[in-house]
Amino acid sequence: MTASDNLAAMQAKRPRRRFGAAFFMREAGSPRSCCLRIAELDRDNAHRLSCAVAAALRQYWFASLPSGGIMPSTRAAVCEVLTALFALALPAAALAAPVTVVTHSTGTAYVYPTVLFALGLEEFPEEEVLPYELTLTSTFDWNAPLPARDEGAWNYGAVAVDFRMGDLHYQYAGTETSHVNLYTPSYLGGDAYLQDVSANPNGSSYGYSFDFSHMLHSPAGSMGPGGALTPMAFGGNGNENSSMGITTYYINDEFIFSWRMRGDVDTYSVQVTSAVPEPAAYGLLLAGTLTLALRRRAGRASA
Repeated sequence: MTASDNLAAMQAKRPRRRFGAAFFMREAGSPRSCCLRIAELDRDNAHRLSCAVAAALRQYWFASLPSGGIMPSTRAAVCEVLTALFALALPAAALAAPVTVVTHSTGTAYVYPTVLFALGLEEFPEEEVLPYELTLTSTFDWNAPLPARDEGAWNYGAVAVDFRMGDLHYQYAGTETSHVNLYTPSYLGGDAYLQDVSANPNGSSYGYSFDFSHMLHSPAGSMGPGGALTPMAFGGNGNENSSMGITTYYINDEFIFSWRMRGDVDTYSVQVTSAVPEPAAYGLLLAGTLTLALRRRAGRASA
């Protein structure tokens, strides 16, 4: 048996690996369906699959590269790997872009020293009622269909709080829990947009934590037919059903204490925006689709 026959026998014994894109193409039946299947992967699965593809590429490359040149089986394996990389190059985030929710309100609120102290604002004003301004920002890394009306959305992601009351100013930014909902309260009618940001600045289960919220009410249909994460820009004047709230908590080994300060809303705005994918993302999607189409056409021609 010649050296080339030995090499061919070794190639025949090597188990064939099923690469991600090729597997999806065989299962889905068309390049378009393949891309849709890949797009359904969440970020964690896509990352794991990418790592597996990279590991398979190294194994095939170093195991199949003889001293005389690259064997056809290696070229085929590399082609399948490139197919997978092209198909995976468009991240799930490009098809389900992050959604940013910003609500803003101005109005008046009763001064509650305990709440202000829990926020670290130690100089308390003498007035009982003061004007306030509150801006809440939440970023939702959304990998699912956008929620419909009356369906709340929860997320653990980037948040920002900017609160002013008289001469006092409180700011916070971090990775915390957010909740939004666009619904029709049965006891009020109309549209209501709720945004809630909960945070534990101490990074511990004990000590002070807070919850900032907006409950913004408007006439029925004024905020559109979509849900809380549907892009929109809306503003108006507050009414007796609109409010801003700050709840602070203190937790120790035995008790949980809470205090709440409420504000009446004079003006408000709601802005929901979705990040636009980079042009390169569309180019990668096109490249992946064309690569899958060419691979499928080549496979039919050789069959």
